[in-house]
Amino acid sequence: MTHLEISKLSVYKKASAYFINLEDGLRLLGKNKEWLKTLEHCPSRFKRLQQKGFTGETTIMIIDSQQKMIEMISYTDWLALNAFLATNNNHKSIQILQYYAQYGFRYFCQKSLGKI
Repeated sequence: MTHLEISKLSVYKKASAYFINLEDGLRLLGKNKEWLKTLEHCPSRFKRLQQKGFTGETTIMIIDSQQKMIEMISYTDWLALNAFLATNNNHKSIQILQYYAQYGFRYFCQKSLGKI
């Protein structure tokens, strides 16, 4: 997985919350909606996921540029999924978290130095 693939993930904002296209986000992790549904039937795994902050709630948004309804997952649930999968050695999740850490830390440093 390249940084380009990760950076192409569409992020949408509704009020003060950020959302990710559920299907695209899962695809980037090497998963699909069916995989997510199977988690609901495995209480121990689902509980571990919830302990990472996962709510499992989705929202439907109409994207003006595409004129279609898309199922979205919150950015915090997206990060919880990544953390859950990374602890299970999902290399795609590890790469995604590394990407976010690199860019997030750069932002943190710039902000700390008063450059933002």
